[in-house]
Amino acid sequence: MKNKIESNYLKFLGYKISKMKIEIAEDFNFEKESELDIGIAKKFEIEENISNLQLNLHISNKNNSLNIEMDSIGGFEKGKKVSEEDFKKFMTVNAPSILFPYLRSTLTSVTSQMGINPIILPTINFSTEK
Repeated sequence: MKNKIESNYLKFLGYKISKMKIEIAEDFNFEKESELDIGIAKKFEIEENISNLQLNLHISNKNNSLNIEMDSIGGFEKGKKVSEEDFKKFMTVNAPSILFPYLRSTLTSVTSQMGINPIILPTINFSTEK
């Protein structure tokens, strides 16, 4: 039984925030301009049993008085018995679901220390994305 579990797994290896850029204009007023445009892109490449997922987050408001760009990278490993097809599905849905909360909480923590209302992103269901 131990051998079966060791070769049929998916493992999160860790993450890092690789980029964070926040630009806030002097005339930015969070109370007046609370509607934000949020975009997220994901990219991964599988090399043997390891894959790195990159999430790119972009946030702006209507008049561009707020612009935020963040990138994060997370590493994932698959066991020998996990098929390539299953690993690709995992990297498309499950891996972003694991990595996104780290990006989300980092943004909230940083913005809470900036003299503006903290930016708390909504949760995202990656399984319904196209």
